[in-house]
Amino acid sequence: MITGPRPEPIRFEPVGHCIYCSLTGDLSDEHVIPFGLDGNLILPAASCQRCAAITSRVERRVLHEMLGPFRSRLNLRTRRPKERRDSMPLEIHSPDGSIETKQVPREEFPALCIGYLWPAPGILRGVDPIDAFEHTEAVIRLVEDGVERHLPADDRRARLGRFDVNVFARMLAKIAHAYAVGQIGEARFEPLLLDLILERSNALPWLIGGEFGNLPREGDGGLHNVQPIHVRIGDTSYWLVAIQLFAMLGLPRYFVVVGRATQEAPRG
Repeated sequence: MITGPRPEPIRFEPVGHCIYCSLTGDLSDEHVIPFGLDGNLILPAASCQRCAAITSRVERRVLHEMLGPFRSRLNLRTRRPKERRDSMPLEIHSPDGSIETKQVPREEFPALCIGYLWPAPGILRGVDPIDAFEHTEAVIRLVEDGVERHLPADDRRARLGRFDVNVFARMLAKIAHAYAVGQIGEARFEPLLLDLILERSNALPWLIGGEFGNLPREGDGGLHNVQPIHVRIGDTSYWLVAIQLFAMLGLPRYFVVVGRATQEAPRG
């Protein structure tokens, strides 16, 4: 459980247009890492209502379907604190196909977080765009695994969430693009992620993946680590954003290719 003080918000310079479609009216602030994951990086005046609806829908699926119990156990932020209950439903599946739901105290509910071991982004490996991740291996972290005490028999299983690789990857694309706009600057890269973020393409593995070579690492531990990285592949330079969510649990680091570099040095 996270009980210490929340990190202070860090606000980038206001953008003044939607970072996804370039519209200039009715803009809202964009949390780089979702508010519900205790993200503290904020990009002011950066998302129109239409694009915010798309990115918010993706984030809700990750926050609620994939990480809902985990967020509750760690006491991560929520915009609806009154809806956070002292107990949570645990769905138990028996071999005969029957399903039982029992209420488990929040402090005893198994807190599960999942990550993925992916190949490096396809664009960096010189492969064609594809719509499915190859060789996906899950990395699971259970905080105080106590699910066994709530299973009446060894042959019963508990359902702890719905996990969707593509939805998770799409959230990473949004995090990386928003961070790149704030930290690197829009003029310094030609964006590549917009079709993925706005759900116009499913070629997620081409731009999103796992470890690539011996790239630098800034910081270890903590809640989340995000950093810009510049690489050159052949005659082309790219800006990448490295993302490690829940770094204190040793979950994987992801590399997201945000765009082709037009300038090589990040501002600041």
